Amino acid sequence: MESAFDRSAAAITPPDEVAAAAALEHLDRLTKPPGSLGRLERVAVQLAAIAGVSPPPVPAPAAVAVFAADHGVWAEGVTPWPQEVTAQMVANFCAGGAAINVLARQVGATVVVVDVGVAGPDPFVALTEVGGLEIAALAGFVVGAAAARRPVIVDGVIAAAGLLVAAGLVPGVLPYVIAGHRSAEPGATAALDHLGLEPLLDLGLRLGEGSGACLALPIVEASARILGEMATFDSAGVTEK
Repeated sequence: MESAFDRSAAAITPPDEVAAAAALEHLDRLTKPPGSLGRLERVAVQLAAIAGVSPPPVPAPAAVAVFAADHGVWAEGVTPWPQEVTAQMVANFCAGGAAINVLARQVGATVVVVDVGVAGPDPFVALTEVGGLEIAALAGFVVGAAAARRPVIVDGVIAAAGLLVAAGLVPGVLPYVIAGHRSAEPGATAALDHLGLEPLLDLGLRLGEGSGACLALPIVEASARILGEMATFDSAGVTEK
């Protein structure tokens, strides 16, 4: 039976090169020196290609997806945090008290917590069957977003791991992904370098929760607004040369 993942993977189409070319041409007609807005211009072109129209819509409303699961490798001493912290932090996310909740409120995003196997009173057999699958869920999330032609801002080593899986299974997802922040975790840089993605921010964060992605959201939104709202030389009556 065909899975939702398979249907999403099959639905992904290449970004719209006509819209990308139109965005590039439009950027050169705006009241600024060519290329003077740097990465904002590259993101604007990417958003146009994703949406299939120039100027692209501002990517709103935004949602921060936090995937949570426990791992059997916890017993090997790979983390100083006991497993019960996972369930406690999930409750904190749902109550709106975590850092990502604060940052999401700042940029007008909602926080959605996806429990993919958190150890709790929820039975032990469930943990043995689905624990640690947040990386797989993240991969499916990226593929689903690409199938719906929605940009995905990725941040953190776990999200990068999920993206590695998604890109390995469905290479066509990469044009729909924006690297929001370079995590201080070494694995995050290794993943981004492997995928050829340059993050918008490098703030030394290592909190997780999608915090870097949330901070990058206004930059992505600004890129769309540049194309949609900035005057051209003709419309502003400004001489180009």
